[in-house]
Amino acid sequence: MKKFLSRIIVCAVVAFSFPIYQADASGFLENINYEGMEFISVDEDDDGVFDYLSLIQCDSEVVNMVIPSEIDGVPVKEITMYMDSDSSLESVKIPDTVEYVSNQSFVETPLYNNQTGVIYADTWVVGCDETVTEAVIKEGTVGATPSAFSNNTAIESLVVPSTMKYVSANSFNGCSSLKNIDVSDESDYFCDIDGVMYSKDKKRIELYPVGRSETEYKIADGTEVIADYAFYKDLSLESVIIPDGVKYIGFGAFLYSKNLIDFTIPDSVTRICDSAFGNVGIYNFIGDDAHAFVLETVYADNWAVDNAPHDNSIKNGTRGIADQAFFGSSCTEFVVPLSVEHIGKGAFALCSKLEKITIKNPYCDIFDREGTISETAVI
Repeated sequence: MKKFLSRIIVCAVVAFSFPIYQADASGFLENINYEGMEFISVDEDDDGVFDYLSLIQCDSEVVNMVIPSEIDGVPVKEITMYMDSDSSLESVKIPDTVEYVSNQSFVETPLYNNQTGVIYADTWVVGCDETVTEAVIKEGTVGATPSAFSNNTAIESLVVPSTMKYVSANSFNGCSSLKNIDVSDESDYFCDIDGVMYSKDKKRIELYPVGRSETEYKIADGTEVIADYAFYKDLSLESVIIPDGVKYIGFGAFLYSKNLIDFTIPDSVTRICDSAFGNVGIYNFIGDDAHAFVLETVYADNWAVDNAPHDNSIKNGTRGIADQAFFGSSCTEFVVPLSVEHIGKGAFALCSKLEKITIKNPYCDIFDREGTISETAVI
């Protein structure tokens, strides 16, 4: 989805007047600082009206930052700024409207450097001391940056408060010692099942603690979504039982789980995202680690998930083609067999030499046909 980015004009308004900023053809408006802060505005749905604001910069002289919840009726939803090492920032007040804080927003500030243990910017976790073995996130915390705990190999257990709602498995990438997650029973957003983190309704597995030694795990019945990076870099699991009812397997869900070889993709799955099974045990690599490659199409059960640049074969019985499975292929022609029911986002995109693609199943579901199949190809 295209996003229009714009700097905003913050102006004095009459108490009862709240202008709606509209994007012009270029997507830009003039800009002005608001109390030492600079914002861009985002038109998320391409309707010409800005939907939310993102904080992108703060003057280095600011010591105590108070971020507004909205400016002239447009809510502030993101903090994506980068603070220089000469920042004077010691405190920040983040409004409840904020749903995302980037990794670099506070790391160079005194606010960050003067803390130990779990590190906070108001109600958001932005980092964690590498000596912490039990990460207890305090009550009142609402979110964590995408890499707040990443590559912290000391953490063995995680305690999630009832107020936490903006967090993903990406925040814990590389936490190779994490064995248990304890979610508050009072949470309206998440729960844990035997130390594994799920959404409150148990329809989405959020995070599997990859420091466990078990070689097999059964995802809970009723699960419909495997979240992005949910099992990222698990080096113990050899078998994962994916129950019928799972519909969606997220980006990098099992990425770099090198011992994983045993799993079945149920017929309920309709989409597998890019790199969901990247570099798991099903890959037969040629060459050394620095120059490894595959010679033929890679399958996760009955889904094609990756390709060799010069292999155009898609075997009969294949049920789906994952996002970007043949992205950038050098092949000139593909024949998609009758058995294929789903073709994922960008599956044949940027195949500059592709001239023809034959899809034998007339009812095959193609995600975003224009963005999925290279414009050079004739269908």
